[in-house]
Amino acid sequence: MSNKSSPTRADAAAAIDEVLGAETAARQAMEACRKEAEDLLEAAREYARATSRRANIRASKLHSRCDQLVAARIAEIRKAAQQEAVRTELNAADRQLLARAVERLAARLTSPGGDG
Repeated sequence: MSNKSSPTRADAAAAIDEVLGAETAARQAMEACRKEAEDLLEAAREYARATSRRANIRASKLHSRCDQLVAARIAEIRKAAQQEAVRTELNAADRQLLARAVERLAARLTSPGGDG
């Protein structure tokens, strides 16, 4: 064997250095990818938190508006019911007339042979 075809120690050392350099570059690239993935994951989490906050705010506003509409409608119904109650309220004469009619009806229904 001639010296020209066999690798020298310098060649071997250069090859080892090249492999070590490649390993270091690969490790650094993997670390950079890991860091980028963590950053993307944190950004996605923050986006999800922000979306959740906006959804909660919107839902709260919607509930508040519905509560206002329901309260307004209840007030309208109560007002209408009060107005109707005033219109249908019996005066003293009407109450006496109604009481006499109830007494006559009760007497007819409870008298012997009072089928009508």
